[in-house]
Amino acid sequence: MLYVRYGTLRVSRTSEVLIHQGEAAEAAKRAGGNFVGEEELIQQVADGKVTDFDQCLCTLEFLNKMKPLQKILKEKMPTTRRGTASDDIAAAIDKYKKGHPYKCDKEGVVNIGVGMLSFTDSEVRINASAVLSTLASHRIATKGKFFRELVISYERGPSYPLDFNEWTS
Repeated sequence: MLYVRYGTLRVSRTSEVLIHQGEAAEAAKRAGGNFVGEEELIQQVADGKVTDFDQCLCTLEFLNKMKPLQKILKEKMPTTRRGTASDDIAAAIDKYKKGHPYKCDKEGVVNIGVGMLSFTDSEVRINASAVLSTLASHRIATKGKFFRELVISYERGPSYPLDFNEWTS
């Protein structure tokens, strides 16, 4: 997940299914969870009655009960690696709602929005620095250059090459 200070998301990330019981369910409701439930919610998702959600979050005790839903949920399946399965569910909800998932294509290119035309230069610079530092923190190999090129463009517009050292300072 990527966290930027000034939001650039076009899609509202407000719908998630939360599988909890007891105090965790109450904490999820207070944190703003949309669908909160236990085994009956798992069954509703399996039956296709609950389908309009962006992500599924659960506590660690429910992670094993979620296994039958892997083929249904696919990328929405909660995992500890992404932080969508956690005992601190309020923090997981907050992290999910503020985050921006990203992927790279098979050439290693990451396309991600860092601003809008209405943003000031400093807001774009802060968001770009957050993106670059997050990407750099996920580096596995230590040999060679991690970033080969840095360009900025607006949608369907020309791209402008940027100096990497200038944008990371």
